[in-house]
Amino acid sequence: MPEALQNKVSQSGLITIDLEECIEPPQFSSLDVSRMLEQGLVLREKSFRSALETLNLEPYKNQNVELICSTDAIIPSWAFLLIICYIQPHVKSVFVGGASAANDQYYTKKVLELDLSMYQNAKVVLKGCSGSNIPPAAYALLASRLRPIVYSLFYGEPCSTVPLFKNKRP
Repeated sequence: MPEALQNKVSQSGLITIDLEECIEPPQFSSLDVSRMLEQGLVLREKSFRSALETLNLEPYKNQNVELICSTDAIIPSWAFLLIICYIQPHVKSVFVGGASAANDQYYTKKVLELDLSMYQNAKVVLKGCSGSNIPPAAYALLASRLRPIVYSLFYGEPCSTVPLFKNKRP
């Protein structure tokens, strides 16, 4: 009689972390800073502050907002900080840069918020091969947060993993 098939993956004790399941995909509302500039190019502090005071925040309420500039204007750092200070009480999160930068910042923020205490001394697989927009930096940050606490760390799918790190048992 043939031996019964065994599911070695389920017996391995591996715990899979799937960032697609842990982190809700972002949706961003864009706030174009050029709308607050003279002729879309020149930032004058007094008129910039006035534009901020009259900014309709309704479309951004409880949204993830990416601050962009659709023109070639040179925006000083303090201008982005001023916008953030003004809109932050009304929005979920604020990110500076285009869609790619906002996506990276969003996932970085979310990975830092993850409670990883349940993975203490565990065998963990970071599920890869996703079709989502999760940036490699998010996986790198998660791996760096997990490395000090897990017994072993893998990347890929539970049936086909790449070993990344293994702790020595005390």
